[in-house]
Amino acid sequence: KVKRAKHELITTILTLPPGTKFNMVFFCGSITAWPESGGLIEATPENKNRAIARILAQKTSLNTPLMNGLDKCFAAEGVDTIFLLSDGRPVKSRLMKSEDILAEVRKMCTGARKITIHSVDFSPLVGLKDSGGKHGANQLLADIAKTTGGTYQVFSNWNMKVKVPAR
Repeated sequence: KVKRAKHELITTILTLPPGTKFNMVFFCGSITAWPESGGLIEATPENKNRAIARILAQKTSLNTPLMNGLDKCFAAEGVDTIFLLSDGRPVKSRLMKSEDILAEVRKMCTGARKITIHSVDFSPLVGLKDSGGKHGANQLLADIAKTTGGTYQVFSNWNMKVKVPAR
């Protein structure tokens, strides 16, 4: 699962066209940004290689503070697109209930700032309930994408072998 997520993220970084600005926010137990400033950086070959090295070094944990990670993304000046790779199950998050998360996403993404969130679901399970018991985790990721005009994709072939592309 982690190898597949890293592969998808690296592939995305490698395809960023010149002139694109990007950053990455990891929320596996704690929230960390790359670059550490949390700001957007130019997608130069050097910055792409540095980003790939950071992706490969990223450790994972079982906790997904989903809303806290999105808060960090929203804080980046000039952000207009977010790729959210998650299992969709908020754990130890500032907001835990799906309807609360969706309300906050709607407020942050559809007001003066137009931010599109593309959700990539890496959950091997379907229909996980959030702490409020209202929504499946997969549905939360789908609803976040729909609310912001983004796309929702599910990656569920966990037996596939993935090779990380050479830098």
